[in-house]
Amino acid sequence: MTGTDLEVEVRLPSGRGNPVWKAAPTVLLRFRSLFAALAVGAFLVSVVATAYPLVVSASENELLASAIGNATVTPYGMGVAYRSNGVGFDQAFPGSGELIWQEREDVFTQEAARSAELGPTERAILGDVVTVTDRGGEPPASGPVEGRLFAGTSALAHVRVLSGADGPGVWLPDYVATPLRAEPGDHVILHSDSSEVRVAVDGVYASLYTRPRQGYWRLWNDQIYPCPEITCSAPPQFILSDLDRMQPLSEALGFSRATFAWQAPAVTDPPLTLTQASRLAAFSDGLKRRMSVGAPLFRLFRCCGRTFHRGGSSDVTFTGNADLVVQQVEQRIAAVQGPMVVLLVAGLAIALAVVATAGVFVVLGRRVEMGVLTIRGWGPLAFGSRAALETVLPALIGGGAGFAVALAVVTWAGPAASASSQARAAALAAAIAGTIISIVAVGVVSGVAFVSRHEHRHRIARVIVALPWELAAFAAAWALARSLSEGGVVESGGIQRPQPAVFLFPLALALGVGILTARLARFALRRVRSRGSGVTSSWLAVRRLRSSPGLTSLFLVAGILTLSVSGAALATVASLRTTVEAKAKVFVGSQVQVQVGRDAEVVSGYGFPLTMVTRFREAGSIDDLETTFDLLLVDPETFASAAYWNDAFSDDPLPTLLDRLSTPREDGAVPVVVANGGGLAPDSITVGQHRVPVSPVGTASTFPGTSSDTRPLLVMDRNALETAFRGVPDPLATPRAITEIWIDGPSREVVESIDELGVFPLLVITAEEVQDVPFIDAAVQTFLVLQVLGFAAVALLVVVAVVYLNARQRGRAVATTLSDRMGMPRSTMRTASVIELGALLLVAAVIGTAAGLASASVVVPSLDPLPSIPPEPLIVWPLAASFVTFLCLAAAALAGGSSADRGARRSSVAEVMRVAE
Repeated sequence: MTGTDLEVEVRLPSGRGNPVWKAAPTVLLRFRSLFAALAVGAFLVSVVATAYPLVVSASENELLASAIGNATVTPYGMGVAYRSNGVGFDQAFPGSGELIWQEREDVFTQEAARSAELGPTERAILGDVVTVTDRGGEPPASGPVEGRLFAGTSALAHVRVLSGADGPGVWLPDYVATPLRAEPGDHVILHSDSSEVRVAVDGVYASLYTRPRQGYWRLWNDQIYPCPEITCSAPPQFILSDLDRMQPLSEALGFSRATFAWQAPAVTDPPLTLTQASRLAAFSDGLKRRMSVGAPLFRLFRCCGRTFHRGGSSDVTFTGNADLVVQQVEQRIAAVQGPMVVLLVAGLAIALAVVATAGVFVVLGRRVEMGVLTIRGWGPLAFGSRAALETVLPALIGGGAGFAVALAVVTWAGPAASASSQARAAALAAAIAGTIISIVAVGVVSGVAFVSRHEHRHRIARVIVALPWELAAFAAAWALARSLSEGGVVESGGIQRPQPAVFLFPLALALGVGILTARLARFALRRVRSRGSGVTSSWLAVRRLRSSPGLTSLFLVAGILTLSVSGAALATVASLRTTVEAKAKVFVGSQVQVQVGRDAEVVSGYGFPLTMVTRFREAGSIDDLETTFDLLLVDPETFASAAYWNDAFSDDPLPTLLDRLSTPREDGAVPVVVANGGGLAPDSITVGQHRVPVSPVGTASTFPGTSSDTRPLLVMDRNALETAFRGVPDPLATPRAITEIWIDGPSREVVESIDELGVFPLLVITAEEVQDVPFIDAAVQTFLVLQVLGFAAVALLVVVAVVYLNARQRGRAVATTLSDRMGMPRSTMRTASVIELGALLLVAAVIGTAAGLASASVVVPSLDPLPSIPPEPLIVWPLAASFVTFLCLAAAALAGGSSADRGARRSSVAEVMRVAE
């Protein structure tokens, strides 16, 4: 030592005996708010990482279940089926002496049993057409009635029984029983060209052609349902017999041959996974190959096509749609996976950013300790390692909770199907990886924060803050918005999917708005001056915010980002769902549309509201111009009760428009409502060769029954049209004029009750079928997960806010104690804390909500699911959810501010001043 120089050597214990390292794993238990912040941060990362494999797998299985549930597929179409006609009841298989149909059944059953995805084999026999008369041999007054013999495994379980019980006789469809007035217990006579048989009637069931299509009967659809292009008459409906009585009955009528079929439906309880469906598809293809030419089973099954034998020829078919279903699901899930990958990256970025923010608050809340360790010679690596070690316990708790919550949320609120066991294992691995990443992130952030204590840190910080980061974010948002203006859907390999800009634009815009808001807030706080005397709560809150501009800015950016993402997800999901529903119901007219013949009359007493309309596409021209229009004829008395309507369609209420349509005009013009006309106000229309004066009595942007966005729709009272065209050829005598019944009610219940209408349905369309747009499903599912992420981020934001105040208040413990001794009311300090936190949350909520709505207004129009069907995409803001969010943030500000103030008062001034642990 020379002069005034002083050299001090400090030796610290190292290794396992160092108390600083020994206390590290549990030290955060003494800082509950910091512990909670890091636990919630790890929870958020774990939720995002876990949700991806779970949602993708659940989406796969939901799409698969939906495809199997389709009326054209069902478990029967998903399974395997073999059918051959012209097979003799007594026809033997060459070389074995066995009946060929019996041999085929035995081998088919054995083969189907090799697949764990197939259920028991069911046999069906389709016989010939017979004429049915009453027991006296007389046909009904309405004319001869025909039916077709049929027997099948559990056939009665797949019809709607109207009356009767199983017995030794046959079951008649009401199509046959009603004209014959046959009831259970009666006898009827079945006639063929060569013979007749008297049989008992066990019961009556609803004719299959009046019922929704079922998988059990899919092999026989051509024999059940009429073909509108050829005839509107129903084919002879099935007369059901037991399998063991089918052969004697057929032979008694002189029929020696029949069509035999065997089908093994797919097992759907528990639901098939995509992996199992792929195995079933491979099995189905393999079985067909083994039945085909040159394969071992060809000699028995002769698959497929027409084969010739001594008794004639047989048409042989093998069906199994598993490969088509799997292909469809894989194509549709591809539309989901692309956006989900973008979501995963964006979600992890948001989650880790918030975790890093929490880590910053953890460090800044322990300034004294960091200063002591700096004096003792600690470097950034050691400090970051210790911070990571301290984070292990809260990260493990948060990561485990994130896995459990993500699993529960995806199961409860995600896709209807459950994720596979492989996806659950992948989700667990993702949760573990996310937890480790959270720990490492806190260590890195802590090390960087430690370095920032360098003597040049303020200069570096000023340079970093001065850089216009918001310009870069806004430039990215502008580029993404331009991409969306050209359409938010991309197509690759025949698959439509939302492009990444759909999900990245809200993030870029929110980031830019957040940084800009933080910069303006710093500028405003520097210029705020007190307008009065004395120390008030608001003055104290502003002074506190101004004293730490870095923390204030960091909090505002994180808050606006999370709240904007959450708001954008809420608005986009609500808007897409409302838009798709509106378009589908405008096109269908209501929930369900049933196309019928012109002369159809609905029986009274139907259980759901309905209305009958006539939709006439390209009905004629307007005012002798080349402008063509569609015509919709309605019944004003019943239209409002069944048709879909949204008040946004017109400035006038629907009842007002309908009342005007039914009110005759003094000048003789026909009242019309012009929809999708773009300001068009016609004076006359020409339909066929007849010109009719019209008078617009209302306009609408769109109207139920609109078929195209390129042609205006004129709505007219049906009775007014009949009056206007009296004495001239009927303008509706054309295939373009379709009579429809619109029914408002649950689709499944309505479809199942269509036979109660008393009409012959030519075609049934539901709004749900029109709404089934794959890329919209993908976007909605992705935004739903983004919404969950946003909610979790908002929750973490509140926790970080409390940590923020606690970190600030611990540094104010001395000031708080001195203020108490100087007579400042405690309510002033407490109110200042509430205002400080409330102001930050309010600004973040207002700006974030506005940015979220702006994002949705750009994203939703780019995802027009059915561009040819009006209306334009609707922007819907979920006001209820926003109101609840604001209430929660207000409660958080009140509780967090009060908690932080109490924490500062409980702190010991001596402990705060202590410089070593």
